Amino acid sequence: MVQKRKPDEGAIEEEETFVRGGGSGLAPVVKKQLEQEAYAEAEADLLAGSSKKGGKRRKSDASGAAAAGVGDEEDAFFRGLALQDKLPKYVELLKFRNLSRGCKLWGAVIEVTSRELVVSLPHGLRGLVPYAEASDWLHEQSKKAALADAAADVHAAAEAGGKQSGSGKKRKAPGPGAAALPALIDLFSIGQLVRATVTAVRSGGGNEAGNDQAGAKAASADAKDGSKKKATKRVMLSLRVSKMNGGLGPESLQGGMALPACVRSVEDHGFTLALGIKGVSGFLSKKEAAAAGRPLAPGVLLDVVVPAGGAPKPAGGGSSVVHVTCLPEAVATAVSHEWEGLNIGSLLPGQLVTARVRNVLSDGLLCSFLTYFSGTVDPFHLGTDLTADWRKQFSPNQRLRARILFVDPETKRVGLSLQRHLLADTLPPNFPMLGQVFSEAVVRRMDEGLGLLLELPAEAPATMPLTPGYAHISNLGEDKVEDIGKRFRPGQKLRARVLGFRPMDGLAVLSLKPSVVDSHILSIAGEGQLLLLLLLLLL
Repeated sequence: MVQKRKPDEGAIEEEETFVRGGGSGLAPVVKKQLEQEAYAEAEADLLAGSSKKGGKRRKSDASGAAAAGVGDEEDAFFRGLALQDKLPKYVELLKFRNLSRGCKLWGAVIEVTSRELVVSLPHGLRGLVPYAEASDWLHEQSKKAALADAAADVHAAAEAGGKQSGSGKKRKAPGPGAAALPALIDLFSIGQLVRATVTAVRSGGGNEAGNDQAGAKAASADAKDGSKKKATKRVMLSLRVSKMNGGLGPESLQGGMALPACVRSVEDHGFTLALGIKGVSGFLSKKEAAAAGRPLAPGVLLDVVVPAGGAPKPAGGGSSVVHVTCLPEAVATAVSHEWEGLNIGSLLPGQLVTARVRNVLSDGLLCSFLTYFSGTVDPFHLGTDLTADWRKQFSPNQRLRARILFVDPETKRVGLSLQRHLLADTLPPNFPMLGQVFSEAVVRRMDEGLGLLLELPAEAPATMPLTPGYAHISNLGEDKVEDIGKRFRPGQKLRARVLGFRPMDGLAVLSLKPSVVDSHILSIAGEGQLLLLLLLLLL
């Protein structure tokens, strides 16, 4: 069945009225007195004022009885939103124009150069990470090198001005900054999952947009003028843990907490880690570091988990140290829980949470998690069986595990993913070949105004099904497709060619245009196949 989508303008309008995060703003002094009153009011009257928007969240009791109470309070919270008509009618995908500065995204490294990293983001977006923003250690070293070079230039200028020799030659004294900084390829790998923060969104005209409407309009204008020139849209990112973990405090480092860290230094018995949390550093023993599966050096990013009973311990000078582990199994299965002071800025992309289905929408799911937070699951991240109707696989109040895909603290939007590979904290291993042609790709879902989801048949020796493919509406035919439902139907077999990949969405990018499918191209396969799949990301 064709899924109807409303225009983007309606989506933006609906998003502005829907509260998707935050918590109660109760002051600590009156917290105990008002907590019961606020809950009773929400449960009995479901008044609009009983739903709090921003600020810190109320503290949850760890007992079983209190856990049941939290569930009731969560129900009351959402019923209140329903009465206020603040629940979304559909899911809004991430787009260039609705990205804002400070938005936190989960992504995968698809290209490494000497100057920057290219990161694949959800919904087919891409971002660039400059060298100095690849980690906090690289940021510090780059600043030191720049200062050293500037000092060397001043010294050289002073020497040249003070000495007028007959030869007329000027000598520049080499500074400490002349020492080579590590190459990004030595610190990052293709396919590595990373957590990134948006630092700038730049349109073709050079405009920079965080919440900049002018930049968004320029980007839209560039997109419409694609026949004349290809618009340059750049999403600038930072991988620094100080920006990603800025909303966390020492109280968040409870047993089972997973977060990104940066190797700061190598010690005799392990590695000192920067956690981006004021007054707290991490320590990873060499025995535990062996589980990382790669050499660790200053500047390397890795995900770590605070083991049970691993709360920060005083280390002198007002600072504290927390011992962590990087065991892949521990990182992949670490489930986030509530803690006092949790707010929208404390949520991290890539976190595993227990979610509860609230509404089954026309194009996805509305879920709640951690009592006062809500997020949507878009049609690309349902992780369902392609041959079945996904709506029949979900029901209200169903509990499931989900990964946080993105968090926008400014708009309080949260995206969740149920993709199996992301739940396992990895990327799909079964992409088809770049340029491969399928004569019988099967239509499994039709998204009106958006495109087609197709199942790609694997060859006989294959033991694992291929990653599905998606053909955007612009790639469905040589002419413009006005109504997808009139031209295509579920179960229909079509010819398609693989143009690229969207690793975070677990999709191959397809074209159904005969001119593309029938074109003769050079097919490259071999040991570098996986590298090509991730590097050549075409949208």
